[in-house]
Amino acid sequence: MMKTYSSQSFFSRNAVAIVAGGAALLGLLPAKWLGWLGGVREPVAVLVAPVSGPLQSLSGWLRPAEPTHAEAQELRQLREQRDTFERLYLQSLEDIRKLETMSADMARFRQANPGVRVDPLVRSVIADGGDLSSGIVKVRAGTSDGVTTGTVATVRGEHLVGRVVTVNGKTCMVQPITTKSAGALGVVVLVTMPGQPTRGLLGALKPVGDGTLAGDVKYELDPTTMAPVTPRVGDNVRLRDDESWPSAAQNLLVGTVESIAPSPSDPNRQRIVVKPRIARLDRVGEVMLLVTAEPGSVPGGGSGGTP
Repeated sequence: MMKTYSSQSFFSRNAVAIVAGGAALLGLLPAKWLGWLGGVREPVAVLVAPVSGPLQSLSGWLRPAEPTHAEAQELRQLREQRDTFERLYLQSLEDIRKLETMSADMARFRQANPGVRVDPLVRSVIADGGDLSSGIVKVRAGTSDGVTTGTVATVRGEHLVGRVVTVNGKTCMVQPITTKSAGALGVVVLVTMPGQPTRGLLGALKPVGDGTLAGDVKYELDPTTMAPVTPRVGDNVRLRDDESWPSAAQNLLVGTVESIAPSPSDPNRQRIVVKPRIARLDRVGEVMLLVTAEPGSVPGGGSGGTP
């Protein structure tokens, strides 16, 4: 029996070939003959555009266009300029902070020491220049800056560090009060009792060698209650030594009372251990030198006064 083929089955089996052939034939025709295809192109574009737009955006996000060499170089220069301006801005803020701090420190110093004329000089410590075994600190300031032997060194004009023991044109050596060879210094312990005025107990301290100072203070009686005035842990201790230290150093903070015990040598005294508020006076990053040419300034060295 002979097979019969319908036109429908013929086109269904050869649809791809027919479409491809038709597309090729259309491609050979001149463009002016294909104007009638505009009516077909518009509906197709409407259907395809909503899909092609997001796909194109996704493709651009997954693989962004590479900048040209000129664009990359310009971008790098802009980033370098931004980093430079950022650093300069932060440095300016730090300089302003230091000036404000120094001004406030000197205001407090002059309030506590009226009549003492000093020129504050803030200078950095030369980290590798000091004698580490003795604790001596080398500072980037010398005779060209007005520094002399005996010039007082502080932190922020408030906390006593020590004083200059040797000096040349550009640098000086500061001996902290906590070094073993620094000698004794006279102090006053400011005792504050609730509801009562502050009392000052005089004493003398010597460096122990572990960063603290120790010494005896007298018992005193409160003139109102006749009760003994005794130091307490946390009381401030300030320099009070006119014999060995210049006026610029008087009342500077030495530290705070860390412990109290009866004196082993005198039953009428108590022995206190004082710890500076600065963890290591021989490791400070910078100091404020109180440069003064006042008469009677005592050169470095000597022992502190004993009440």
